Amino acid sequence: MGNADDAQDAAQEVFVRLFLHRARFEGRSRYSTWMHGIALRTCLALRRARGRREKRVAAGDTTQAAAHPPAESGLRLDLLRMLEILDEEDRAMMILKHAEGHSYEELATMFGLSESACKMRLSRAREKLKKAYPELGEET
Repeated sequence: MGNADDAQDAAQEVFVRLFLHRARFEGRSRYSTWMHGIALRTCLALRRARGRREKRVAAGDTTQAAAHPPAESGLRLDLLRMLEILDEEDRAMMILKHAEGHSYEELATMFGLSESACKMRLSRAREKLKKAYPELGEET
């Protein structure tokens, strides 16, 4: 979520939604996957709302510096800055797949997509990162 306060707000919202929607769990996937999907969609929605607010504020302040300075050149690249070039859902999917080790089946359930659509989105996201950061070579 970007900071501790937003993360706490998101956690509260996730628990409320889990409680309110508990009867909707149908058992077609693991409970943890269903829970993760609700958390993911909640966090994405909250980040989008925050982004819209920040854009309105930035539009009113013409002296504001760039929100995201360019990444440093060299061997050490900041992973979070790199992932910022991806849209919210692709970034979340990359993190869930590569950092948390979720399967394509679990991602499909969380995002409401087919497994092949998840594979394609991840492939396109990796290609976008390779184009933006050619110094990474084949490591992505």
